[in-house]
Amino acid sequence: MNNRARAISDASDLGDLNDLEHCILCCNDTKYFAMGECNHKNVCHKCALRTRLILGDKKCSICKTELSEVVLHNNKNLTWNEFNTTLRSKALRDKEDEGIFYVDAHAKFAGMQLRALTCLIHGCNAEAVFPNVESLRRHLENAHQKTFCKICLKGRTVFIREQRIYHVKALRTHIEFGDAGNEKGAEILPHPWCDFC
Repeated sequence: MNNRARAISDASDLGDLNDLEHCILCCNDTKYFAMGECNHKNVCHKCALRTRLILGDKKCSICKTELSEVVLHNNKNLTWNEFNTTLRSKALRDKEDEGIFYVDAHAKFAGMQLRALTCLIHGCNAEAVFPNVESLRRHLENAHQKTFCKICLKGRTVFIREQRIYHVKALRTHIEFGDAGNEKGAEILPHPWCDFC
């Protein structure tokens, strides 16, 4: 195989890596993406932060390079070297992980909003920030007759804003039968309580 044929073959193997419009992990549109020293820009900010903060995996999802630092941005032409030389001094840092940089306040807002302990009900006082998940759960139950599934809170590897909430009367149905998947999330299988645990 000559060099041109090998290059074409290699490029077709990397088809999804050339698509910077969609996240390679969740396939959703990419508004902000994470980039480290390997310069891969194929993972959206939600998946990158979930992988890094919830799963504790600091490797690039593409090449498995250990990334001590990443930057969240939306400039498809930015390289790691350009970030280091021109933008690092102005970049904003994450409050939970000093190795996460945000190129501007909009990117930081998108990253922090995933973890915000504010009411998930549209129209409720979005300014109220709860000190912990338990106080948010109590608010949902008292003000809206809604709640989190405690099993999902412990077992689903998603941010609090991605957790599903249920009317208190529908919680048993969720536990016994699970939830169908939709455009906002994957299917959740039934998970009844275990009396032995």
